[in-house]
Amino acid sequence: MPQQSRTGLNALYYPFSRATDVESLKQQLLLFDTISFIDPVDSEEWRAKLFRDLETEQGRNLKQKQIFQAYRRFARELPGLIRSEIIKIHNPNVISSINDPEVTASILSDLSDSNWTRAASRPDAFGLPFLADKRSGQPTWQIFFPKMPTQFVETLTSERKLRRHLIQTGDELKAWSLSYAAGSAVALNTHLAAAEVLNCVPLTDSEMHHRLLLRKIARSAEQKVDLDHPSRRVGIRELTAKLNIMLVKSLMPTETLAKLSIDDILRFRDSTATIRGDFVDCTGRMVRSRLDGISDAAKLEIGLSDLAHEIRQQLDDYGNELMSIRDNLWPKLLSNRNIISVAPVLVAALFMGAQFTLGASIIPTISIVQTVLERRRQRRIVERRASPALTYLAQVKTLK
Repeated sequence: MPQQSRTGLNALYYPFSRATDVESLKQQLLLFDTISFIDPVDSEEWRAKLFRDLETEQGRNLKQKQIFQAYRRFARELPGLIRSEIIKIHNPNVISSINDPEVTASILSDLSDSNWTRAASRPDAFGLPFLADKRSGQPTWQIFFPKMPTQFVETLTSERKLRRHLIQTGDELKAWSLSYAAGSAVALNTHLAAAEVLNCVPLTDSEMHHRLLLRKIARSAEQKVDLDHPSRRVGIRELTAKLNIMLVKSLMPTETLAKLSIDDILRFRDSTATIRGDFVDCTGRMVRSRLDGISDAAKLEIGLSDLAHEIRQQLDDYGNELMSIRDNLWPKLLSNRNIISVAPVLVAALFMGAQFTLGASIIPTISIVQTVLERRRQRRIVERRASPALTYLAQVKTLK
């Protein structure tokens, strides 16, 4: 049973019922204690069969086939992570906030925004999974009834202007089919509502849906929504998660992560739990001070990239400063002519203390030990001066 997490270390994945990319999962596990999914079906066997069927349905569409096929590797990691409660599955039937009137209003607001719906209708451009409508060829979104607000379903089936978003109705056993824009609007808004109730950070590896959320964050800032409003709070959390993923991804590219097992990642994060929490708190403060209140989605995106670049530059400066300490003191260590002969005693001194050194009556060792201790002292000064963001990222950089 995992210990209670600090605020900001539990994530709710959106917009799909499951992720498919194992390397993205590893990046996420370097940041979060738990990762949750919303799914009315609590059966990994059923979910795995669904993805195999979807893979088969793609026929000659190799691009989509590979996207669904990627779930095979992801599914192999799930059972152990679920047993250890690192991955959690939440049934939408017990998340009452999904049916709040504000959620339906927010969905309808998105669908009334032609720029938003246009941006939400291009999953293929972002390498996202979808099923094409057999008649129109347009991308569609499959969703079970419990994941949709009841009020939205009633509006969708009764209002003529929304009919174009309803491709096919479903039932208890069969998923509904919506336009991709409508499915995205429903998934995004219901997950944001659930994240607030579950005290989770919204988390996605879909660049398209991150950009759609940026539009919503900018819209709420333009409307001067109160700072304590849930949409404002959740938006800042998502921006912080995106920033942190960008930073980790820059240090741990896909080819590096592929060499590490999930167990390697879990051991590392257990050993760095405290500074990881400090890192998330620190970057959250940076995001609030720099990005909160910006009412332009493009400026939010640029601001996030600029902030990531600044932190990476600070990390490089931090690493250079540590290297400088080594480079300055190492010549002093090598300048002692007796270093080879006293090396065994030096090792004993470092592990057994100064009394051993003096007792051994080897005077040259004293200056060597002093040099080593000076290096440690200067390193501690640099580390204390560094922000928690740099301290954790420097540790991530060593994970190879």
